[in-house]
Amino acid sequence: MQLEEQVNQLSDLSADVDKSSGEVTDAFDILITGLKATSWIAGPLNIGVALTAEYAETKRAEILAGIDTLSGRLTEALEDSVIPFKFIDDAAEWGKIKASVIEANNDAGKQTLNGYWEGFAFDRYDSAASAQMAAATSAAILCETVITNLEDMARAGLDFYTGVVKIVSGYATSMAAAIAKIATVIEAPWGISDAIDLVAAIVDTFVDLADVAMTFIREQLINANTLSASVLAQDGIPSNKWPKATSDEYDDKESWEAPA
Repeated sequence: MQLEEQVNQLSDLSADVDKSSGEVTDAFDILITGLKATSWIAGPLNIGVALTAEYAETKRAEILAGIDTLSGRLTEALEDSVIPFKFIDDAAEWGKIKASVIEANNDAGKQTLNGYWEGFAFDRYDSAASAQMAAATSAAILCETVITNLEDMARAGLDFYTGVVKIVSGYATSMAAAIAKIATVIEAPWGISDAIDLVAAIVDTFVDLADVAMTFIREQLINANTLSASVLAQDGIPSNKWPKATSDEYDDKESWEAPA
């Protein structure tokens, strides 16, 4: 299932993000230890400030805060991943209901008293049978409406998680490269800059992801309203009550006549 693949991939990417927190800490430990041991201070270079142990501590905290934010967003997304799966399962259950309704309607259509009886009671029976079949047809249409909306919501969920995976994919490789630079001390300024830019870019891109999420939510609300409207009034199901199928009003044999 494509949705399951995306969620599994996102779970792996989330683990990479969590793992990088410790790796960043270790790399900065090496950098800060080296700076303190050698009293070596890099000039402004491309970061505009001298590279000192204090500066490194500040930037480590900044990077770790960004990773923590990213990790939190991914955790929330994974926790919510059960929702589209529920839509898929519910759609399958409604499909079973639809199949049962159609089967019952087909069976009812095979039953006829034509050629066997006539008269007032027969007319009422024929009317009741027609009402039953109309109700069943309407119920099948309702089932299809529910199925379509549930599948649409599941599809929106797939789009959402595909978007998340696209945003976060490549994080591990890029962060590993930045961490390697930080630990070398000499290339640390560039590694720090790369790590900050990487985390900031991904977190910022979550703004776009939020738009995707809001679209997903709006579609859910629209579909929920559609489902609510669908059950308010159904053709063939007056006042949302199934038409009566039986009656004890025609026990009098005079109500029944055999065809001439």
